[in-house]
Formats: sequence, structure tokens, C-alpha cells
Amino acid sequence: MNTGLERYIEFFESIGTQTPLRPVDVVTADIHFRDPFNDLRGLAQFEGVIDEMCGSLGNLKIIVSHAAMLDARIEQQAPIAAIRWDLSGNLRAFGNKFWQVRGYSELDFSPDERVSRHFDYWDAARELYEELPLIGLACRYVRRRLALKC
Repeated sequence: MNTGLERYIEFFESIGTQTPLRPVDVVTADIHFRDPFNDLRGLAQFEGVIDEMCGSLGNLKIIVSHAAMLDARIEQQAPIAAIRWDLSGNLRAFGNKFWQVRGYSELDFSPDERVSRHFDYWDAARELYEELPLIGLACRYVRRRLALKC
């Protein structure tokens, strides 16, 4: 496995705890980060989203269960990495309600093995919105209406 990937996983799993790694150690200054709520660029904004996550979730825990470097099938395309992770914690804004989500991330690396792009993929509708009062009721209704009737 790529050394940069291993370092990034160590950093990613330590978010919310004390870690010797800082974001600048594992991501580039122009990091591009995207998740269901954010699409941002730059180290300061990346650090901001981590701070916001740590402030919103008590007992935050991230566990990476799978990781792999993916080979490019098209010539001159850089390889990427994929990780599967589980995130859990207590949502402070909702009375410390326990919340957990499983997601995947696609990572690109710079030549110095730091992450230059981190795109998260997870189902915000099912994993978060459906758990919220009022909005959840509407989301569950829409999902049931759109589901295939087999």
C-alpha cells in the first residue's frame, strides 16, 4: 500500500483525538475536498470542515475498514485510492443523539504522496436527513414513493 495512503488513514482515523499528524502533513495546500454538504479548496477550508465536524459530533470516531490503491486503466492517468469508512458520534445539535454513517472516499495523491483530492460518497438522505424530525418524515415518504414496487 502507498505510504501516503497509510499516513492519510492514520490522520483520518485520528480526527477528534490527539494526533501527531497535522493536515499539512498529509494533504496539499490546494486540497480539493467534497462531501454531500461541502465542495471546497485549500488547506484552511479543509481544516475548517474538520473543526466543524469535531465541534458538531461528540465522541467522534472514524474507522477505515478497507483501503486500496486503484490502478489506472487509461495511460497517463494517475492511480487513485479508495477507502471505506465508518463514522460515528453524538450529534450535539440534536441532544447528543447517536449517529453513524458508512461511506467511501476517493483520494488522489500528489507526487510527494500527500492527498490532493478527497471526495466523500455517502447517502446523506438516508443516513442523516431521514433521522431528523419533520424533514425525516418527508424524506422517508419520498423514498417510499420512488422505490420500485416489485
